[in-house]
Formats: sequence, structure tokens, C-alpha cells
Amino acid sequence: MPEASCTTPLAPVAAPAPSAEYRVQLALLRNQRNAKYVWHDFVARFGPAAKKLHRYVFATQTARGTRHLVQVGPFADEGQAEAMCSKLKQRGGDCLVVREPS
Repeated sequence: MPEASCTTPLAPVAAPAPSAEYRVQLALLRNQRNAKYVWHDFVARFGPAAKKLHRYVFATQTARGTRHLVQVGPFADEGQAEAMCSKLKQRGGDCLVVREPS
């Protein structure tokens, strides 16, 4: 069996898994039913590109009671999430970038 020479390239090492993911928050709502309207509006603004993203809707407790967050993502890094949020704002939407622990 031939011996590997010192010039044999090594196999690439996989990058470590990210410790967090970035999402774009579209809304904070009192009523969970309104989340579908927020999603439909987002899809109308971005078309097929929006459908490649996951939609996250979940409840959170605030000082004013239960609120429902609507987010899309995940994005590989903060820059990609910021770019999406910027495009949304240019098209008349509102958003903010959030970091979710994975």
C-alpha cells in the first residue's frame, strides 16, 4: 500500500455549528390569528423567495400580557438577516433582526 506523501491535501474540516441563528421579526401581535395576515403580506412583498424561509409564530409573556411573535428565517449570519430586513423596509414593511439561541 503506498504511503501518503507530505503534499497530500487534507480533507476539509467541517465548520462548527453556529451557536445561534438570526431571524427577522415581522410583528409582535396581541392576536395569534393576525399572524397569518402578516405572513401573507410578507409573501406578497417577496414572492417565491419568502416561501424558502421558515415562519415562526410563538407566544411570549410581556408586562402587557401574552403577545405573539412572527419571525422568518433562519439566516446564516446577522448580515443576511439585516439585508432581508432592509429590503422589507424599502418595500414599506417594518422589522427587526433578532438572534435566537439554537
